[in-house]
Amino acid sequence: MQIGSAATHPFSTPALLPASLRTPATRDAVPPVTAIEATPDATVTLSADGTRLAAEDKDATGADSEQGSTAQSDETNPRQAQLDRQKIAELSGRDADVRSHEAAHASVGGAYAGSPSYTMQRGPDGKSYAIGGEVGIDVSAVPNDPAATISKMEVVMRAALAPADPSGQDLRVAAEAQGLASAARAELAQERRNERVEQAEEKRAEKDQDDPAADNGAASADTSAPLQVYQSIATPLDSTPQIVAIA
Repeated sequence: MQIGSAATHPFSTPALLPASLRTPATRDAVPPVTAIEATPDATVTLSADGTRLAAEDKDATGADSEQGSTAQSDETNPRQAQLDRQKIAELSGRDADVRSHEAAHASVGGAYAGSPSYTMQRGPDGKSYAIGGEVGIDVSAVPNDPAATISKMEVVMRAALAPADPSGQDLRVAAEAQGLASAARAELAQERRNERVEQAEEKRAEKDQDDPAADNGAASADTSAPLQVYQSIATPLDSTPQIVAIA
């Protein structure tokens, strides 16, 4: 390896002449010879020119690499930008659908519905988009009030089916509310039947109190029962049907 601050040129050593034959010019032309011992662990130091050339070569290599990366980036960026735009459009559309869906539940559910909560996702543009949501709704029956339960479940059913595209969960909630409403209607019908029976019994009791002769007539009818039975043996039964009104 050649070292030094500049390139050296080969020179020819003049033939050795006797001192008496040497001219002053010849004696001056003979360069001094210095012995250099090479050591195994000698450290090679580049000259200033060598360092400069190496630095220039490194800079050139780095510039070429940077230009290659830039060219590759220029080819990749348009494709990535297009994918990002598509992803943002999808997230934006999904966000609008989710918010509209949950808003329909909340607005129709009224006092029985809670505020919407959303599951968010960050898009390539750094913004957060709603990709899912839910609205809590009360589907419990009103204690001891089937009529109020029916009214409540009707609201719950309308709220569950309010979006244009009800989800599976929405349909399940609507079915549950419908079942509770049906049970409440059956309970309400039974209560009304019981009320009518009670009212009929109260009227009968009041009538008996106002007309004591009716009780005497009933007693005399009981005493004449054996005679009627005896007469029925000799008299054919009446075939006219007896109509009984059921309340």
